[in-house]
Amino acid sequence: VQRQAYDEHGFYGVNVVKKSINMQEKDPTSLYAILVKLHQSNKKEDARLLLKEALQQLDFELQSRQVQFSSALEFPCSTVSTTFLGEGSETLTVPELQGARMSFFVTSAPPTAAATTSSPENNNISNGSSNTKWSVSIGGNTNVKNGKGEGSGQLSIDYQPVQSTNVTCDLDLSNPLKVSLGTTRKFQSRTVVTTKVSTIPKTNTLSLSLISQRALFENNLLGTCALGMGTDLAIHYYLVSCTTLWQNYPQITAKVNLGVDSHPVKLSVKHQFGGNNDDDDSDQERDGVVSYAWGPTGIEMKAVLNRVLSSYASFSIGLQHTTKKGLTWLLSLKRGDITFRVPIHVSTIASSAYSSKVLMLAFLSGLIDNAIAEVVHDATNSAIAKTVDLKSKEQVKRESSLMSLDKSKQDAELQTQLMTNTAKACRELEQSKNGLVILQATYWMNGIEESMDATTQLQFWVKDSCLKLPPTPKSHLLGFYSLVPTRAISSTSESLWKIWNRRWSSRAFRTSQQLQQRPEEDVPQLTVRYESKGGVYEVTIPDDQELILPQMGDMLLGRRGEVL
Repeated sequence: VQRQAYDEHGFYGVNVVKKSINMQEKDPTSLYAILVKLHQSNKKEDARLLLKEALQQLDFELQSRQVQFSSALEFPCSTVSTTFLGEGSETLTVPELQGARMSFFVTSAPPTAAATTSSPENNNISNGSSNTKWSVSIGGNTNVKNGKGEGSGQLSIDYQPVQSTNVTCDLDLSNPLKVSLGTTRKFQSRTVVTTKVSTIPKTNTLSLSLISQRALFENNLLGTCALGMGTDLAIHYYLVSCTTLWQNYPQITAKVNLGVDSHPVKLSVKHQFGGNNDDDDSDQERDGVVSYAWGPTGIEMKAVLNRVLSSYASFSIGLQHTTKKGLTWLLSLKRGDITFRVPIHVSTIASSAYSSKVLMLAFLSGLIDNAIAEVVHDATNSAIAKTVDLKSKEQVKRESSLMSLDKSKQDAELQTQLMTNTAKACRELEQSKNGLVILQATYWMNGIEESMDATTQLQFWVKDSCLKLPPTPKSHLLGFYSLVPTRAISSTSESLWKIWNRRWSSRAFRTSQQLQQRPEEDVPQLTVRYESKGGVYEVTIPDDQELILPQMGDMLLGRRGEVL
């Protein structure tokens, strides 16, 4: 396999194949596993075409990561003056366009975790990322109303000096110019803190803001607190927000603010109707959001249904009522990173038929949502049937996977016991020569309560005041175990070529965010706090990243004896 990769694509092809070798245990449909089976079947030409297609897809993903484009277009319309439900003087026709708003942003590749380390492997082209600490975003906003237009430009520069720390400089190029400088830091406790200092146009004072966000009560509640004030000690705004994170229950968000907008009190409820139910594979992913806001200027109520059409598109429809404006019909379509919105102002609050319009539009919105659901369901009916046929097999594999997880955990605990004495002796030796001492190491994953203490395992591998772990999932190492069971892989009558071809072709339509590395909450993390040469340091890396300690750039918490 590697010989063919080298003959056809050089070291680039060999590096891609080597990276796939690490995945074959978890995924029988990985690139390397399928190439091996094709060669064993003497289908070398099929293997050559498969590898060529895989490399082309990797090139496509790399280009998509390097430059991302996002845009939002909004076209406010009105039917207030038409004869809707017997009111108005004009004939009911296409809604009248009242204006247009557009925003767009072009962003270079965001800082990568690999860029914060200086290991030679970061120069490996098979990473599929730009390995840069810098990211630049350029964009702007335009607004046209009543024949008059205005616009502004924005420039943002993001720098990641170390893992979990970002420094951002924002320039608002409107008149007058506004400059902001901020930093974001994620701590081991999973608290995210953002601080920012900004200029205030046409004044000699600066604006200071502090935002803190943290999961509370064992990840059952997400709390956010924000405070903004000026250098003259005047309070500009204050915000407190709480969001429930209960599984299989509606997500409730409560916000109280002063100075942020005209509605200081807000309450919203979001409920997932389908898409995550294993017992109903035919149900499409759909959620509903109901919100209520109160303020001195009146109230605002909103109800919206959002339906996922595919992995890269969604459609939203709903109603909004405000004391000041009246009734608005909300329509939105999102495809990839482009959002298209059409809010239609239907009636003022003074209309005598206001209640009838609300009921009629609510009924019409439900009909449209159900019609779209039927179209999408029919288009995917054959795929759903195949999934239903394989449900019993998937259940058996899922149970087998859970049993395998329990066995893996027991094996890891036994291995750790055998490593304890050696790790203890290594720790005493390193302490005597002011070397590398692992104070605390935690193997964890967002969304999973259980975490693994890896302090003994890492100290065991320390040699000559240095620790180096390979760029592979840490669950493969001695004393570690997987935090989640391996996902069961369904077996079908399809050929290996069709399985791989379907997987790669479906990736071509993902958004730029989906083309990024897996979200942090889906990837295990390894957080290490260690002592070296009198200093206490801390670093957090993704599961498949190489770990080198000590490492220049790791966050210095303080000197020995100063850090708890």
